[in-house]
Amino acid sequence: MKWMEFSIVIVALILAFAVGLYFDELRGLSWGSLTGAAVQDIDENMSDVPRMYSWTTALCGLDSRCIDVHVECNGSQILNVMPVSNIVWHTEDWDDPRGGNPEKLCK
Repeated sequence: MKWMEFSIVIVALILAFAVGLYFDELRGLSWGSLTGAAVQDIDENMSDVPRMYSWTTALCGLDSRCIDVHVECNGSQILNVMPVSNIVWHTEDWDDPRGGNPEKLCK
């Protein structure tokens, strides 16, 4: 009886492996994947793929008061802007060392 149980377990493992290989081959088909493209490689030449990213920058007023914000983007669309600091006063010639373009938060 032990050999019968052992044989069933071995056959089940082989079937599970074969099914896994089958679904792995399905993932490579051009019509999509089983996960609905939840994980997708981004190619630099693909312009229709959303580009999700986030960054921090300083937003400054005319009186040299600045606040750091965390910006979440989807391509050029702003998804969320959240303050991450209190107001800070800088000199008038101060430039954000992180660079970026605060006038256009998402590129």
